[in-house]
Amino acid sequence: MCFSLFLASSLLVSAPRAQESIVSFPTGSVVTASDSAFVELSKRYFAWHFGVNPVSATSNGVHEFDGELDDLSSSGIKKRQETATRFLDELSRLEPSDLSSLHRYDYLILRDHIRSKLFSLKELRAWENSPLFYTGLVGGSIRSLLSRDFAPWEVRLKNAISRLTKIPHLLAQAEANLKSPARIDTETAIKQNAGCISLITEDLKKAGQNAPELQESLENASKITVEALESFGDYLEQDLLERSTADYRLGKELYAKKLQHTLNSDIEPEELTAKAWKEYEAVRAEIIQISRKLHGELFGEQAAEEAGKTDEEMAREVYSKIADVHCKPDELLDQCRKYLAELEDFIREKDIITLPAGEKLEMEWTPEFERGVAIAGLESPGPLDRGLKTFFYVAPVPEEWSDEQVESYLREYNNYLLRILCIHEALPGHYVQGAYANRFPSLVRAVLGSGVFIEGWAVYTERMMIAAGYGGGDPRLKLSQLKFYLRTVTNTIIDIGLHTGTMSEEEALELMIHGGFQEESEARGKIVRASLTSTQLVTYFVGLQGVVELEKLYREKVGQDFAPEAFNERLLSFGSPPLSYLKEMVLEEGVSTR
Repeated sequence: MCFSLFLASSLLVSAPRAQESIVSFPTGSVVTASDSAFVELSKRYFAWHFGVNPVSATSNGVHEFDGELDDLSSSGIKKRQETATRFLDELSRLEPSDLSSLHRYDYLILRDHIRSKLFSLKELRAWENSPLFYTGLVGGSIRSLLSRDFAPWEVRLKNAISRLTKIPHLLAQAEANLKSPARIDTETAIKQNAGCISLITEDLKKAGQNAPELQESLENASKITVEALESFGDYLEQDLLERSTADYRLGKELYAKKLQHTLNSDIEPEELTAKAWKEYEAVRAEIIQISRKLHGELFGEQAAEEAGKTDEEMAREVYSKIADVHCKPDELLDQCRKYLAELEDFIREKDIITLPAGEKLEMEWTPEFERGVAIAGLESPGPLDRGLKTFFYVAPVPEEWSDEQVESYLREYNNYLLRILCIHEALPGHYVQGAYANRFPSLVRAVLGSGVFIEGWAVYTERMMIAAGYGGGDPRLKLSQLKFYLRTVTNTIIDIGLHTGTMSEEEALELMIHGGFQEESEARGKIVRASLTSTQLVTYFVGLQGVVELEKLYREKVGQDFAPEAFNERLLSFGSPPLSYLKEMVLEEGVSTR
């Protein structure tokens, strides 16, 4: 490889002037000339990437574009594809074997990302196929300016006003671009569009009190934008909904391609399904074994035998008893706050992992424009925004639900399952992992974290905490952890089954409710989520399997010196790379250049 040729100006992709936050981001040691070339290329790539994705830029902590919105015109989309292709071509002229270890991995991660980006642009085409693409941008564009104190209110509100003035144009692009999406996408977008209006008329209006001198400008811009959103809502309900006839299922071929990009793996859907079914049987067997003993304690030794109950019926009765212990709808947040305090004390007492110092975690109801997909989620500050708050969101019970639906929801997220949820989302799950990841000196890994590893770690912590004694050996908590994990397994089966056409929605509901001991409201919600987020539900199971395998290999490597705290901290010390690369990092093996 000729280094001077690589740097020839005719081969370089032009990009906006690199933002200060990108230029100054730590890059680790630069050992070789190729390292310098790669670091320069990667910073140029992110300068372009954030320039054309300003809402994402704000969320990641790049604030030079806080007053801008994405250009989703046909010419803008075409230019994105052409520029990403040129970056990939330029990257291919750099030989990974010439790079030092840190940058070699980052090269592979960036290459995989650009390939995935091009796949999305060429084949998934969300700007044509999902109105949620636009409601998410609108809501995110305003919410990202309000939720964290990265700049004075005056600065953030001026940028919010600027974005408000651009939202009508974005919505016009949406109406020009959208073809015939799946009905579930449009139905969900109608709800989220109403949430965007509430965000402006309530949250943004309240925030405006922090800069009285901008009040009039904010009110005028808000009025115009709300009118545009109301018009867009009419378009969604009266036009797009009628032609929302597409099948949400991706189909075998497209799903397999997307799965490959999501997992950074060549595993086929059929092979993954077979693994999940095998795990399904194993987890259910463990549930039955524990339930059989607990049933006797709860209902009397002879109750099941005299009634002639099957193992599954006994387990269901036990889970029903566990579900009786739940809070009221308006107590969900306080209940989770209580469990977070418990978890923090336990982690410190048992030396599970060193908890991040100075990181701020706040619990709030899920913003309205983000509701309708998941029960809970963690929103960390952008990797280039250091020291700001992380939000643990919990979805409130929908006001339009019947009493039966509300009870089903609360029984599913009973006090035992809420503990497992808090482990997964916060301590020592996503919140801790995210804090560790933000310490790693790599712009590539800071921005391009692997969802498979991130979710795999969170699921791993659920079983790790129970194994360490959290809950004092209460079998009800262990059963709740197993149920939560069984959900991870069935999610994999239904996601693949629904999108490849090998499972109907009725069969998926049967599996979740009767096979997975879930409440009907949870199961029906998961059908919606699977239809909207193809391949994402698979990441939890695949990620866990990867972390468990890595722990096994690490134990074999260190032998009697194995210590959970040391393993956990080593595992999290490399950022959030794909598991295939993380395995080599943790075990200090040779670096793949595939």
